[in-house]
Amino acid sequence: MKKILTAIGNRNLNDELEKKEKYNIVSKDIQYKEGILEFLNMNSNIDVLIISELLDGTIEFKELINEIIQINENIEIIVFLENEKIELRSFLYSKGISKIYINNEIDIETFIINLDDNVQEKTNELNKEIQKLKAIIEKQEKEYSIEKKKAQIIVVAGAYGSGKSIFSCILCKEFVRKGKKTLIIDFDIFNSSINVLYNVPKYAKTANNLRMKNQIIKISKNEHVLCAADLFFKEENTTYINLEEKLREVITEYDQIIIDTTSNFKYKYQQQILNIANVLVFLVIPSIIEIKKANSLFEVYNIDFKIPTEKIKIVVNKVNSYSVDNSIIAKIFNTNKISGKMKYIEEIESNINKRIKKSNMNIDSLL
Repeated sequence: MKKILTAIGNRNLNDELEKKEKYNIVSKDIQYKEGILEFLNMNSNIDVLIISELLDGTIEFKELINEIIQINENIEIIVFLENEKIELRSFLYSKGISKIYINNEIDIETFIINLDDNVQEKTNELNKEIQKLKAIIEKQEKEYSIEKKKAQIIVVAGAYGSGKSIFSCILCKEFVRKGKKTLIIDFDIFNSSINVLYNVPKYAKTANNLRMKNQIIKISKNEHVLCAADLFFKEENTTYINLEEKLREVITEYDQIIIDTTSNFKYKYQQQILNIANVLVFLVIPSIIEIKKANSLFEVYNIDFKIPTEKIKIVVNKVNSYSVDNSIIAKIFNTNKISGKMKYIEEIESNINKRIKKSNMNIDSLL
């Protein structure tokens, strides 16, 4: 006769089991977790323990299971869970607990029938469940791993002449200085200049090689550039290319991807480029004429392209003593604050590194 102890916070099951002559119900239903340990410490000779995850008590459920097994390693434990929890189910399987039920998914009569199921049949079912669980966990781990490695994409935008390319180079160098593996992609199809600023050829290897990773040029260990975007996104291409799909080739290889864009909002890929950004840095030159030009473009991005305002970081570029005040710029662009500013230095056109040293840009404020 099986000695059964119930601890599910519900006396109905206990009452039904007592009606069966083949079961010896050794106690009233225990209502709290610590009560199970107290009972087993006095009487460990129990065959079956039926327990609910929802029992009151201060001890954590996994710790409770471990302590029960330490007291009686041969006890059969049957568990009722509040809802499906893959991680907890995996833990229970690892402890040899195969009979696991979800609350309200089985009635008392069916449960009692299952109590007498053939052991081998249950073992086979358990093995099948374990295989299913392993497949689910492996899939989740793979998806999490890819997501974890996914680079942050920063798109640099602004009106013509706002300094997007030089800013992209400065941003890249700052990330590299912090040990981040960074890739710049030059998507300014009409006025590409990243290769000029880095003094490297525009195309790597063969010009007809249409894999992104094969067109990447390594400046240093963590500083890479891709200037051959026109190979993939030529205006005459009749097929619309999915940029996000293209980036899958490289997105897990980097910590940061910086995309330098065109100021031509009519370019057919511009909206797609802006929308894939985690952060959109919008450069504004602080003069009346340039602010007006930038604001017109900003409204296209924000209203027509529907780029969320919270994703856009306004950076004031080429600041000098005659510049419009930041508070006025913030009001025009309807933002609470300006994310950063870069001073105008005459020699920046000939030496980017000087600008890096003399800038008061706080890169962290963009992220």
